[in-house]
Amino acid sequence: MAQARVVPRSLPRLSILKLALWIPVGIFAIDHVGEVVSVEGSSMSPTLNPDWKETRRRDWIFLNKWHVTWKKPWHRGDVVTLWSPTSDTRRLTVKRIIGIEGDTIRTNAPYPEKFVKLEKGQVWVEGDNDLESKDSRIYGPVPISLLQSRVSHVIYPPSHYTTLDPLPPFSSSSDKDSIHHSRVVPPPRLNTIHRPMMGRLPGSEGVGWGGKHGLGEGESSESEERSRRRRESREQRVEH
Repeated sequence: MAQARVVPRSLPRLSILKLALWIPVGIFAIDHVGEVVSVEGSSMSPTLNPDWKETRRRDWIFLNKWHVTWKKPWHRGDVVTLWSPTSDTRRLTVKRIIGIEGDTIRTNAPYPEKFVKLEKGQVWVEGDNDLESKDSRIYGPVPISLLQSRVSHVIYPPSHYTTLDPLPPFSSSSDKDSIHHSRVVPPPRLNTIHRPMMGRLPGSEGVGWGGKHGLGEGESSESEERSRRRRESREQRVEH
């Protein structure tokens, strides 16, 4: 006959202790490394929740918080999470970075100004679905201190799995790249002036390139003057 076995009470306590030791590790990972969350709403459709209106099905995304922990630079085209500047409560929202500090943004309605120059520490964010999105067109530039993570992957459902990469600088390799970069006024191109290696400047007389300080002023005129004096000296000797 099988005897009843009493399980020592120390075993559950040991399991609880191990669990307690792992809790800080889990909290650190969530706060500083990353986590998986679901997205609600259609402001980032079709990138996220493309069939939200029909099915209310949520995409699950991975938030890369390592990007913020190590203060890595933000790029145009990054999909990010940020604390909403207009919400009284701490409400996390998802948007795309359109412009970074130093950029001049060509804005869209309802923003009152046609162009905005982003100062240091500011970004311009918008939703991919501008008809459903409340973004910088309403509340203006956003301080980067409100950015909480970069959305690096859509991981569920499997049919939506993709990697969300930033855009290369002012690339037009795809229609999506062209759309987002068209909102940023490109920096002016500097005209390159090629310095002649030798000879005179066009339209100048008696000024040539050369000498220790670059321009040798009057070198050609002095040479011509010496030649003229030698000719006059020879002519005088012949006359005598």
